[in-house]
Amino acid sequence: MNKLLLLFPLVFIAPVQASEVTVGQVCKAASAAMFGRDHKIMQLDKVESDIAYVHYIRQNDGTRWAIKCKLIGDQVMWASDNPNSTGRWRDDPAVRHQKVVGP
Repeated sequence: MNKLLLLFPLVFIAPVQASEVTVGQVCKAASAAMFGRDHKIMQLDKVESDIAYVHYIRQNDGTRWAIKCKLIGDQVMWASDNPNSTGRWRDDPAVRHQKVVGP
């Protein structure tokens, strides 16, 4: 039986006007939108080599969640930046098609 599997990776692509806002502001706003959080809880840690480092504390359990963002043209690219799980840059296509062949 052939199955078609759609994978929707966590890719956030949004047009931005970089001349009007900083990479830190964009990263905070994108993080809030991606993770369904209030932008007011997003904290900018630093901006280094055009990469913004942002974190927030999850209210229900007090855990710290961190990401890093960079702007490529008018797109926001991000990666996890947690101490135990630094992640890859999420620059994959928004939708990928995979074919799974099995019984």
